[in-house]
Amino acid sequence: MAKKDPTPRYRQYPDRGCFLYPSCLSCPLPKCFFELTLAEKRRLLGRGKSDEIIERLAKGEDIEAIARALGVSVRTIQRAVKRYKANG
Repeated sequence: MAKKDPTPRYRQYPDRGCFLYPSCLSCPLPKCFFELTLAEKRRLLGRGKSDEIIERLAKGEDIEAIARALGVSVRTIQRAVKRYKANG
């Protein structure tokens, strides 16, 4: 009796991506999000939040309003501003 191939070679697998990018094949990350360590995931997700904080501040929004809207502390906003100023 022949064994079935556990991973069929000619099967079509859907490329569903993840919540960050719609397609795995066009994802710009060097490593899959699901293979990252917890610290790497936090760093990656925090970077996007920092960008949003800076954009909102540039529009003139209040720091406390931004903190409430994004679910972060005022101190987190201050750290994002400090990093932004340090990086130019």
